[in-house]
Amino acid sequence: MRTRILLLIAATAAAAFAWGAGQSSPNYKMRADTFNSGIGDMGSASYLLSSSVGDAVSTGPISSANFKIDSGFNLDTTPPAGHLVNISTRMQVLTGGNVMIAGFIVGGSTNKTVAITATGPSLAPFGISNFLANPQLTVVRSSDQTVVATNDDWQTDPAAAQLLASGFAPANAVESGLYLSLPPGAYTAIVQGAGGGTGVSVVGAFEVDHPEVPLVNISTRGLVQTGGNVMIAGFIIQGTAPQTLVISATGPSLAPFGISNFLANPTLTLVRSSDQSIVATNTGWQTAPNAAAITASGFAPANAAESAIMVTLDPGAYTAIVQGVGGGVGVSVVGVFAVP
Repeated sequence: MRTRILLLIAATAAAAFAWGAGQSSPNYKMRADTFNSGIGDMGSASYLLSSSVGDAVSTGPISSANFKIDSGFNLDTTPPAGHLVNISTRMQVLTGGNVMIAGFIVGGSTNKTVAITATGPSLAPFGISNFLANPQLTVVRSSDQTVVATNDDWQTDPAAAQLLASGFAPANAVESGLYLSLPPGAYTAIVQGAGGGTGVSVVGAFEVDHPEVPLVNISTRGLVQTGGNVMIAGFIIQGTAPQTLVISATGPSLAPFGISNFLANPTLTLVRSSDQSIVATNTGWQTAPNAAAITASGFAPANAAESAIMVTLDPGAYTAIVQGVGGGVGVSVVGVFAVP
């Protein structure tokens, strides 16, 4: 038997542990609904414990009503290998087909808690005067187009306290936020302005728990304009190992989906946030030196005029900037895809 036990407070050391359902200690807290066994001797059952610092599996005997782990337990505090977390995109939100649509996939085989936000007024101190005054947020499950949750003003959300505690709550009360536990699958987060309002917004999807359950294949669709209204996608690679990614910017391949005002010739620039160094640029993905590897990854754009960068990146924060060649404007999709 293998039972998942969630540590709500990060483990800080390896030791012998004794918990009952709902019990807590200064470093650990056991959630009452994580047990599917009652009181009694658990024999040599194996228990997987997950925390923000890693996973550990008990290998020794487990016994007593409070499930004391007597031996063979070691907590691996090594962070997971490099993986994508905290993905966000900034761009101009308009109306109709030009709202901002961010897509993401929860991988793995278990639920993952994410914070999803849409900001606007809090961008003003950064010199963005044309911010979206009152962003609204809708999360949709892609498999059946079911609306999972909606929000307008994050403090009205039933999980507002959890969102605040996560550290990802928006800075302004009129901005939107959702705190959701999502099963594996594909989702979209749609950002629009209340009452048809327009302006610059940042949509973000942030990892709250289970770093072993990846956020993968992140993409955002919207209208790319010029100057401060180009599309800027930000992402973080967390962990200790590099991560290989394909980052793409599409345009003409959107036409078969009814998008006539596509960005005809997108160009892509990848920047390391720590020092604003340009890591790579591309215009026309087939001109990339590793175009064959992009094709082999399965993430190559469908049109030769679209852009893509395949790169292995060290842990850290990065931005991908999408704009039109020669100041062109139109709808584009920027995507960040993890390559196994």
